Order: sequence, then C-alpha cells, then structure tokens
Amino acid sequence: MSTSTPWTRHDLLELLRAARAKNQALGITGVLLHRQGRFVQLLEGGREEVHALYATIRADDRHRDVTLVWDAEGDARWFADWWMAFRDLEEDPVTEPALTDVLRGPVEASTFSHEVVLQLWTLLRAGLADPSAP
Repeated sequence: MSTSTPWTRHDLLELLRAARAKNQALGITGVLLHRQGRFVQLLEGGREEVHALYATIRADDRHRDVTLVWDAEGDARWFADWWMAFRDLEEDPVTEPALTDVLRGPVEASTFSHEVVLQLWTLLRAGLADPSAP
C-alpha cells in the first residue's frame, strides 16, 4: 500500500498499461486498487521477481509511505488471469459491509489484517470479468 498525490484517469491508465507490460515480462500477476491517490496492491509470482518489483515500487518517488502488509507464499494465484487487474474504488466502490469502512477511510496498514486481506481478494476476484479491462 502507498499514498501519492491524486492521479488523473489518464495517468492511472498509463500506469496500468506500463505495469501490465512489466508484469507480463516478469511473470507477475495481481490486482491494483486505487482511491484518491492511495493504492493497495497484490503482487503474485516468483519470490525474487515479486521482491524486486516491490523494491522498484518503494524507490518510485511518486509513492510515499509504501508499506508491506502481507508477505506469504501461496499454493495458487488469486489473480492468475490478470497481469494487473485494476479497480478504482472512487468510481466503483466495494459495498461489502465488512470492507466498506476499511476501504473508505484512510489507508493504513493496521486496518488490513490477514482476514481482511483474504476477504478483499476473494470479493475482488469474484467481481472481475475481463482481464484486459482498465
């Protein structure tokens, strides 16, 4: 997760285009959530590739307060069909009662418990239909 200055729709689409190309080259999949200059992201792939990409994100001066919320290996990918799925939570908010307050308030690592993260990824994966959609 990170904070940034607000992004225009054009800037977000350009970021998404570049992320998808890079992720495809690295064999990384995942999802990127955005709301008012705040990002929450899941990266999936080989441990070395994911950690190298995370280091690149941390070094990117467009982001502040980059925080690792969860680092674990899994048996399967949550977003295997998406080089980088995307959801703008301002335009398409999550309406799941247990998650609405977490995603509408300030994005803080302490609000993203293991349970909340699993619930969020499950909800998002179920709601994504087109891997190529912006």
